[in-house]
Formats: sequence, C-alpha cells, structure tokens
Amino acid sequence: MTDRFCPECDTRTDKEVCPKCGMRTVRERRERADPLIGRVLDGRYRIESLIGRGGMGSVYRGIQIATNQVVAVKVMKSEYAEDKDAVRRFHREARAASLLTHPHTIRVFDFGQSEDGDLYMVLEYLTGRTLTKALKAEGRLSEERVAKIAREICQSLTEAHQKGLVHRDLKPDNVMLVDTVGDPDFVKVLDFGVVKMVSGSSAGESGVTKAGVVVGTPQYMSPEQAQGLRELTSAVDVYALGVLMYQALSGQRPFEGESPMEVLMAHAHKPVPELPPDCPVTPEMRVLIRSMLAKNPVARPKAVDLVDVLDQLRVAAKAGQAVITAKKTPPVREVHALTPRPGKGPGTLRMEQEAVEPESDEVGPTMELGLPGPGMGRARLKGKVGIAVAALAAGAVVLAVVWYLAAGRKAQPEAEGGGVVAGPEVQAARAEAVAEEVRAAEVPPEAEDHGPVQAAGVEGEGRLRVRFDSSPPGATVSMDGVVLGKTPFATDIEGPPGTRRFSFALSGYRESVVSSE
Repeated sequence: MTDRFCPECDTRTDKEVCPKCGMRTVRERRERADPLIGRVLDGRYRIESLIGRGGMGSVYRGIQIATNQVVAVKVMKSEYAEDKDAVRRFHREARAASLLTHPHTIRVFDFGQSEDGDLYMVLEYLTGRTLTKALKAEGRLSEERVAKIAREICQSLTEAHQKGLVHRDLKPDNVMLVDTVGDPDFVKVLDFGVVKMVSGSSAGESGVTKAGVVVGTPQYMSPEQAQGLRELTSAVDVYALGVLMYQALSGQRPFEGESPMEVLMAHAHKPVPELPPDCPVTPEMRVLIRSMLAKNPVARPKAVDLVDVLDQLRVAAKAGQAVITAKKTPPVREVHALTPRPGKGPGTLRMEQEAVEPESDEVGPTMELGLPGPGMGRARLKGKVGIAVAALAAGAVVLAVVWYLAAGRKAQPEAEGGGVVAGPEVQAARAEAVAEEVRAAEVPPEAEDHGPVQAAGVEGEGRLRVRFDSSPPGATVSMDGVVLGKTPFATDIEGPPGTRRFSFALSGYRESVVSSE
C-alpha cells in the first residue's frame, strides 16, 4: 500500500526513502471518516455524501426524508454554534435569505440547529459548474455571454438589495452555471445571507467582524471594504460584479498582488487599469465596467439599472453591431471630461473643459469615455472628433454625450444583424475650438436645460454618430419626443448640423435636457 510520497519529486511509494531521488518520504494524511455522513439531522434530512468544504463549514448532499427530495445541506463549523450572538445572527440572516425567491438565486428551504448543536441550512441542490471552473476551462468569454451572465446576476442582486440584503462576497466561486431547458449558462447566485452572519452584521451594519477582520475575498472587494469602512451598501456587490466581468472578458483580474493586503490597497487607491487593447469588447462595455469600478460607491450604477443596460449590450453583441471607426483621421484634440464648479448665482453650475494637443496624428479606433462621479476628480476623455458635454445638477444624472461627426460621406451598408459596418475610409471632422465654458441656466426643478453648446462641424448633410452615456447608466434618452434608447448606447442621426435637444430621464433622478448645435 503506497501511503507515502516524496515531497521533492512527488513519487508515491511505501518506502521511507524515495527510490527515485533519495529524499526522505512523508506519510500522506488520511482523511478521517466524516461523522455527519449517514446521520439524520432533526429527523428530517439524511446526510449522504460530502460535496465540499469551505472556510465556514461543509456542504453535503442530503435527502429530505418526507419527500425523498435531493437537497444540499450546509453545516456550519462548530465554533459558530458556541456563540449565542452568532446563533441569533444566523437565524435572523438565514430567515432573510430564505425570503429570496428569484430564479437566479439559490433557494434556502430550511435552517435550524441539530440535536448536537450543529447550525445548518437546507438549500436547493444544483448540478452544474461554478463560473470559476468555466473560466479555467475556457479562458475569456465573449461579450454577449458576459453580458447575459452579468444581467442574470443583477436580477438576483436586485431582489436581495430591495429586501435589505447585501451579498458582500460575490465572486466566480459563488456563481453557478446550470444547464436548464437548453440554457447552459443559467445563473444561480450562491451564499446569500451567510456572509452577513459570519461578519456579525445585520442590515445597515458593517462587513467587519467585532475583531476588526474584513470579510470577503480580496480580489473582489470594493475600496470601502478594503479600507474597513463600517457603512457598506449594495454598491459593494456592483463593484465585485465589475471585477468579475473584467476578469471574464480579459482573462485576468484588474488587481493582483503578492499578498492579500497588497491587493486590498490596490483596490482602495490605484486607478483601475483599462481592459487590454486586444480584448474584443465594445466601447460601451468598457465605459460600463469603468463606472461599476468607480472608487466612490455613490458613483456606481445600481443593480436594478444594470439589468436593462446589460440586456441591450447582449442584444447588440449578438447582432454583431459595430461602431464606425476611422483607420486614420486628422489631428484632434484630447479633451478632459467636464468638471463642475460652483456657479455665480443660485441654482447654476459652471462647466469648464480643458484641451490638450495630441502627441501624434494617430488616434485610437474607438472612443474611451471616463465620467467623473461625485468627489472623484477628473477622468480623461479621448476622442476622434467632436465634443463632450457633461451636465450636472443637484440630484440629477451626470450626462456625457459624445458626437461622432462624419458628414458628407456616403451612407454605409447595414450589417445583417442590424448594426453598421465601417466603410473603407471614414474621414472624420477635425475638432476645432471648443467652448471655454458652458453655463447651466436656472430652470424649474422638473426640467433642467443646460443651454446650447457650439460644436465644430462640417458643412453639408451627413450622418451623426452619437454615443450617449450617463452615471448611473440606464437613463432613457429621447429626441423630439422619440425614445432613442437607454444609456450607454450609440446611434446614428441623419440630417444637417443644427440644434438638437436630448432629454435624459431615470427613475429617482430629475430629468435633464441637453441641447447641442
């Protein structure tokens, strides 16, 4: 019987000295028989086999005796059962988690404490694979697939957030992909409620234990979690989802380090790196992930708003829509995002924009837009042509409209999926002088008009490539009463240069109107 192995060459043997390299071998640790297997908890659940072990306990395959239904039984470590406060928190949080009924959330059927004092949860039994295993097997996932998976995660999060539950440990290990009715990527979000129980928190409390230990997985923790802040909100889940999407699209996480503390400090203080240039994703997806990874939790979108946005990105990716780009364009200016400053009168804001000459005539094939959130300073805005207009009012949505002017060219054929394909050579207009300042007019609270903005254009009719974005995303954009879409998105507008008025509306925010000439 070969119960020894060589730590040097990994040779398995029954000898005390390795016959291959001469190193002293060590005895392999034998697994002790699990005392729970074969037992019946509370006379209702028979434990059949071990599924896996984690830091908080073990998960078993079990049978509900009364119905002969297969269930998963999660048994917490004994040290939790010895703490009366932990038991009370466990019951409170388990009861809250059992209220979650969304199809994309794993169901909690029952919970309790056995005769021997073991705390346990009875959950829906799933067959599938975690997102971690999917990423290991496949590497990068397509934008369409990531948008679909992320949308279903957001649907799960939305219900939880509306009921006062925050996951706090969202990561690929806690996302199960189940093959259901022909859908191999049907999402089930795992481990709701357990994190809050372990952290010693109830609704509105921090994600830190009484001993001051931060709870979560460093690679997916938000800046506020990394800094140990006591007031955590649902924004931590949105941040973790942004990290997850970044990883699924690029094959790597935004921050890595030699130690957990190094990773935490990077999340807290370092700028989020752009997705790699060779990552085949649309500018809209890049903008969305950047907003989800904002350092300021207030600047991140809500899960409920992300549902529609991600669905639009999924549909667009599936249809193969492409953004018109130019292989080479005339020199353009590099424009910083507009930063709000206090105006001279009540109810006004002053917007300033700063132009910097480019280092070369070459520009990227797409536009990268970074929007500043509250207190977040400036984010760089790079573009081929046109202007960026940001409108910000108290309680209103931060808006950015990017104009792609390609007037005078021939109309391009449409792709089969309804998207627009790029022509062989698209001549973009050179960005001339931009307005040095834009003043927001004092308007009634129900609608704010930020006045016309002069943009350098070209003579003659043509097609305007317009990209809309807002923070948070999901704002409905209309022009002349016609709904164009929900941010972030891009569309073409036919006609000669002239004044156009766009309204941005989002539930919970004051409607804002932007005019451009």
